[in-house]
Amino acid sequence: MLARLAEDLYWAGRYLERLQHTARVLDVTTEVVLTSPRVDQDEVWDRALATLVLAHTFREHHDVVDGTTVPQFCVSDVDNPGSVASLVRALRENVRRVRELVSSELWEVVNDLYLRFTATDVARDLEEQPAALYGFVKSAAHAVIGVAVETMSRDEAAQFFELGIHMERAGTTTRVLGTQVATLGAEGRTGLEAWAPVLRTCAARETFVRIGQPADAGSVTALLLLSPLFPRSVRYSVVVVDEHVRTLLDGPVVNDRALRSHQQVVDRLAGRLRGRLDYADLDEVIATGITATAVSIEHDLRGVHRAVAERFFHHAPGGDLQIQELRSMEPEVRGP
Repeated sequence: MLARLAEDLYWAGRYLERLQHTARVLDVTTEVVLTSPRVDQDEVWDRALATLVLAHTFREHHDVVDGTTVPQFCVSDVDNPGSVASLVRALRENVRRVRELVSSELWEVVNDLYLRFTATDVARDLEEQPAALYGFVKSAAHAVIGVAVETMSRDEAAQFFELGIHMERAGTTTRVLGTQVATLGAEGRTGLEAWAPVLRTCAARETFVRIGQPADAGSVTALLLLSPLFPRSVRYSVVVVDEHVRTLLDGPVVNDRALRSHQQVVDRLAGRLRGRLDYADLDEVIATGITATAVSIEHDLRGVHRAVAERFFHHAPGGDLQIQELRSMEPEVRGP
């Protein structure tokens, strides 16, 4: 497969996962603000920006953090590359460029998402029915993933697409841990009511309830970070990443010395991160600090991403990849 096509598929997966995560964060935050009048609304919206790692970019354009400016910035602002509008457009463009590698059904559902979103009066919906708007985006993203799973051959195209989804998912869940879980844990909050918004941000509330553990920082971290079964946990996604990397590397023998070197690096970094999570100890994570652990894991994920780009997309180290920046908590986080 051509490197540019592999990169388009990989980033299409990342855009898709980032799209539904953004909608979920905004949906949960809006509900918290509307149903908990005693909360500090500015603080809640600030935490949403931190979870999306958009706080710095937001403050370059806005002075006020509230329930009007943040949703507009995160949904409809086309100057924000992380907005829903920008992500929908980028997703469609990437899938359009690889139409010969994906099913017609996948292209149609992606194009339908784009057409329906662009035909929506977003400003009106944000004002009158934000939950319906976020629900549409989440459902449409889930439909795209479902159609991809059901209609794409399990070849390199599907593997790069799913690699992008799970690389982004590992990062988004890691950032939820480093911002929301760490904050509530530091406050000593317990009980399902306190932790429900965090769990819903990762579509994990029902799974957590079935586990039957007391709701606190330790049990939530155990699910979101270390669960081998929950499909949105960091560990689960990293396992999928490692398996896809190994499958993609298990091809013809590479004669180019530089490519062989990159191959060894991506294999080692993905395997090492998987081993770190497979054998992680929850007590050690809590002792180290949830934020510190999240920042460290995010650093490792960025290393895997760079190695994937150098091996499969033939990017020089530090080269720009697509239009979307790789997000990092490090400038946003003020300590463990």
